[in-house]
Amino acid sequence: MSIYPSIIRVLTAAFSRFAIPFTFATTLGLAAVALEGAHDPAMRVLSAADVSAGLPAPSAAAALLGKSGAAAMLVLLFLAVTSATSAELIAVSSVLTYDVYKVRFSV
Repeated sequence: MSIYPSIIRVLTAAFSRFAIPFTFATTLGLAAVALEGAHDPAMRVLSAADVSAGLPAPSAAAALLGKSGAAAMLVLLFLAVTSATSAELIAVSSVLTYDVYKVRFSV
């Protein structure tokens, strides 16, 4: 029994999980550029340091939806982090259970 099929499954799941954050970041990043270009008063001007810190997406959400947009981004960030953490914990426990414990102790 090899550990490699489980590792490939874990890595595939981890890479496929990137689609949703990349979509949100691209959409809201482009919205931030469009709102800044249109000189929307709700959108504050972002410095290079703000852009490097990842603030275009929350700024665009706050400009489009007000305080509820900022709250939605905070909830989205919390849910993304807890979901990723949970999935990684389950993946690691599965690898340890099926590929290490089962092989080493022949259960």
